Amino acid sequence: MDADHRPSIKGVFSETVLLNRLELNCGVREIPLQWIRSYLTGKSQDTIVNGISSSNVALKYGVPQRSVLGPVLFTCYVRPFGNIAKKSDLGLHTYAADNQLYLTFSALNDT
Repeated sequence: MDADHRPSIKGVFSETVLLNRLELNCGVREIPLQWIRSYLTGKSQDTIVNGISSSNVALKYGVPQRSVLGPVLFTCYVRPFGNIAKKSDLGLHTYAADNQLYLTFSALNDT
């Protein structure tokens, strides 16, 4: 799947949770936190196909795609996922918006 059609976190994303995690876990406070809050709110989009524009639709979820801040905000949002994996003795590989949990074990030796 190319980057334009991959699923995103927009359906499960909570702006409130992200802002809380930025403040409590990542140390973002006061004016920078207000900037990010402003950046995430009041967004809308429309689509143009064959020169015909759709109506504007308010964006209620997610981080603007292809933004410089997007990967950083996503990392802060999913940071607790790594803590859960560590406490559960699971391995975790993370790259951009892709996360992979894995479990390592030794095969039983029947001999």
